[in-house]
Amino acid sequence: MKILLFLIGGIGLSLCLILGIGMWMFKKDINKEDPEYIVQFIKENAENKNVSLSIHLNDEKWVNVNANTLLPLASTVKIIVAIEYAQQAAVGQVNPEQEVKLADIVMFLKQTGEHMRHGLLRSKRIKR
Repeated sequence: MKILLFLIGGIGLSLCLILGIGMWMFKKDINKEDPEYIVQFIKENAENKNVSLSIHLNDEKWVNVNANTLLPLASTVKIIVAIEYAQQAAVGQVNPEQEVKLADIVMFLKQTGEHMRHGLLRSKRIKR
């Protein structure tokens, strides 16, 4: 019985240690405060036009990478929609339990311009 308890305790301790090291490594990567990390990221992604950076100090341009390139708002629009949805659900204007048709989602994405970013119209699953 003691051997089983030591075995279970050892496995549990090992899992906690592995999980702790993994979380530490993830946090270390996500919280990079090194300015060189940002510079390297900009250099690697400037060509594909998925990044934009413009730094001005005292009316002097310091950095200007794809500053005039229009980028999608991405999830910013979704946050605004989620807030509005929550407000309407709170006052009973929409039913949160009601299912939404895929065609209605596609129509909404077309209106917001998000359909191009998600590639929905190019997909064979959704007909125009």
